[in-house]
Amino acid sequence: MGKYRNNICSWLVCLIVSAITAACSHEVDSLFTLTAAERIDRAVSDYSAYLTSSPEGWVMEYYPTNSVNHTTGRGYLIVLDFMNDGSAVMTMKNSASDYKALRDTSVWEIRKDNGPVLSFPTYNSCLHRFSDPSYRELGTGMGGDYEFVLADTATESRSVMMKGKKRGVYVRMSQLAEGNHERYIDGVEAFKDSLFPYDAVNYNLLSTGNAVYRVDSISGGIPNIYPVDGDPVANEKRAPYLITLHKDGYHLRFRDVLHLGADDVQELVFDPDRNCFAAGDNFGKVTLKAPDAVAFFDETVRNGLGWSMKLSEDAMCAQLYSIYKRLLSQMAAQRDKYELESWYCTIHDAQSEDAILSVDVTFRKNRNTRIKVRYDYDYSVGSGVVSMKNPVPVGSQSESVLSVFTAFDELLKAVAGDYSICSVKSCFCLNSLKWNQAGDSIWFRFDIEK
Repeated sequence: MGKYRNNICSWLVCLIVSAITAACSHEVDSLFTLTAAERIDRAVSDYSAYLTSSPEGWVMEYYPTNSVNHTTGRGYLIVLDFMNDGSAVMTMKNSASDYKALRDTSVWEIRKDNGPVLSFPTYNSCLHRFSDPSYRELGTGMGGDYEFVLADTATESRSVMMKGKKRGVYVRMSQLAEGNHERYIDGVEAFKDSLFPYDAVNYNLLSTGNAVYRVDSISGGIPNIYPVDGDPVANEKRAPYLITLHKDGYHLRFRDVLHLGADDVQELVFDPDRNCFAAGDNFGKVTLKAPDAVAFFDETVRNGLGWSMKLSEDAMCAQLYSIYKRLLSQMAAQRDKYELESWYCTIHDAQSEDAILSVDVTFRKNRNTRIKVRYDYDYSVGSGVVSMKNPVPVGSQSESVLSVFTAFDELLKAVAGDYSICSVKSCFCLNSLKWNQAGDSIWFRFDIEK
């Protein structure tokens, strides 16, 4: 966004008019024959024609904030139509509207200032609530703008760049390919939620041509971006972003240009073939993607987070589920009516090369008594493969459970092996991992304990 900050000034009307004329007219006029007032009149006329020319409407990437120098809020999508009669129809569906579709109509106009300014002079529930003093923070609202200096147009992306007149935050409007406002918003939100669900526990990785950065809490809309070997507090860089849909796919665009070492990053496009967002030279110099699932499992389990096996038919292969059903039958046959309550994995000697992956299993007996047993596997990670082998019972009670429930002994041995790991959900959400045994049909699911 730096180039706009450096270029926007009251005497830029000539360049603005040149851009608008190129976008909206086939005529070549000598603007230098016009007076300053005539140039502003031309800019107002050209912008008005441009805004009403989009048959499907526009999507505004709107960032209310009480400080342009600090991140105080996330972004919001507002979809709008500029009508020839001077009315603007807006729609949004987000936290500010209690996640319900909110649609309202108000007046729009382009008025003359030092340059053309897009103004919404009458109250619109979608836009003005962000600047309403009574909404949220008493006296300042959410720091929203409803008047924007029209800064530039980009004919290739069919967009308009604007600058909030009061807060100085840059806002982009892009022409829609989808004319149904609510359907557009729902589609974008569904895509975002499929990649970055609110409960995702993992970080993501932003790779530039020169370095790798860790991206924490992206699902909240204001991720923290810092060097992968840096400190999340000392190296904190908060970067609000929005996702929008364009003809070439879904775009993830940060509010401001991120100056990351020698690289500048702002907008990336989702590449479904590679399951990542990408930009730059050859569409790959800059990428945003999830960490490797094997590395993520190893890191989290060594840092004390536990993973539990999902014990259900849809979460394991037929062979394992068959053994599990025999175990359920053996437990039900006991007079004390045992139930298998949990299967939980942790790491012992986490910093050692000879780390031990422990399976802690809890049986419930007569609904009142719980029996906890432990079995240790040899554990290693290498070349994208996790190995858990040679289960050994820890303690006499763990041994006795195996003698009573032979199917449980069989299940412990059946899951031993070498595994590749992939996400069950989005490639960007590693809450649930599918373990696939190399060269075999054995697979099961681990869910992280949050």
